[in-house]
Amino acid sequence: MISAAPVVSQWKTPWRSAAWLTAMASGEANEPVVIFPRQIAPQIYDTVLALCRDAGFSVKIAMEAYPAQSIIALVACGVGLGFIASENQRLTRDGVVYRPITAPGPHLDVGVAYHTDGIAPASQAFLAAARRAGRAMR
Repeated sequence: MISAAPVVSQWKTPWRSAAWLTAMASGEANEPVVIFPRQIAPQIYDTVLALCRDAGFSVKIAMEAYPAQSIIALVACGVGLGFIASENQRLTRDGVVYRPITAPGPHLDVGVAYHTDGIAPASQAFLAAARRAGRAMR
């Protein structure tokens, strides 16, 4: 998980859990947040809000938007900070900087559903790769 911030934001350095989370908890950095709608990814949405709550603050949601390009555009317009998946930082936009969040990030369990009869060779290869990746992440 990464955050997108307006260039004019006070947060010019990577957001370390000790500094940023403490500032948010104290109300010192009470910036509104742009986040994806819960129905897009309920587990991640709930986890992000729970991590913030566990750090001592509640997120002030300014707006929900989807896809990531919309969140980034709203950040560029100054609506608030954005929470997006880290791979979206490749979507550059004037007026937006990306900052890693080094606090514990959300964890998501992923499964694969497939029909056991007559599985195609490409699907078998995908399942084997997914199993290897899953074992490597444990």
